[in-house]
Amino acid sequence: PALNIFKQRLSGMERDASASLIELAGYLKKEELIDSLLPYLQHKDPLIRHAIILALGDIGTEKSVEIISQALKEEKNKKVRILAKEQLRKLMKEK
Repeated sequence: PALNIFKQRLSGMERDASASLIELAGYLKKEELIDSLLPYLQHKDPLIRHAIILALGDIGTEKSVEIISQALKEEKNKKVRILAKEQLRKLMKEK
């Protein structure tokens, strides 16, 4: 039940995205939260996209790797791209 409430909060923060809530998703390491995070990869604020990449890296599943790889190809912000590369390297070492 608590995870469902958390997913609803993530889904409901479209305009008012919170990097802290996104960071918490990473700490929880629950793959089922990934779909709730995905819309924020297109957020106008690079800090939000940065937080998403960190959370995906913390979740660390194969799906996370695929999404980060795709984000690396599409991301225009240099700092977010650098973080995506670092997260991919980290995840590949953990395999």
